[in-house]
Amino acid sequence: MRYNEPMNKWALISRSAKRGFTIVELIIVLVVIGILATVVFVGYSGVTTNAAEKAVQSDMKKVDDAFKLYKLDTGTYPDTALKLLSLNLKLSAEVYETEMAANLYICVNTARSEYALVAMARGGKRFVMKSEQGLSEYTGGVVWDEGTANFDPTCASVDATYDSPSDLVGMDHGIWAAWTGIVE
Repeated sequence: MRYNEPMNKWALISRSAKRGFTIVELIIVLVVIGILATVVFVGYSGVTTNAAEKAVQSDMKKVDDAFKLYKLDTGTYPDTALKLLSLNLKLSAEVYETEMAANLYICVNTARSEYALVAMARGGKRFVMKSEQGLSEYTGGVVWDEGTANFDPTCASVDATYDSPSDLVGMDHGIWAAWTGIVE
């Protein structure tokens, strides 16, 4: 192209349009995108699991507060299905492991006026809250059965002197469903 010659913009465009990406450049871009997607997915998965665990812990503290208020009013902890329903709690359904029978278990020791809550968050981490002892991760060796969650062995692993009241054999799934709003 000469200095005084008028510029042909189409000639410039066609010259630059002919140059494309090589296969190596495309592969490098795809590998970088794949690495970034993996990092984002792993990070997001960890964040959502952690959020579910925190929500379950918050729910357990809410139940603990309701139990303490109930005891102030009545002198005992709620130990029947009807008394549990009377608490009218609202729990976060989406944060619990839903393959289990109820997801939140209440073990009441009426002889010693104590209770324990055991819950499993989405992702499988379990927590326990015992009356007057606070919240911690469940370290008992009982593996929950999908149908019954091995209620009695689980409660016995939390409190060796646990006794199951006749009216409350585990946290009835209907109560958990009422608290979380899940209708089956």
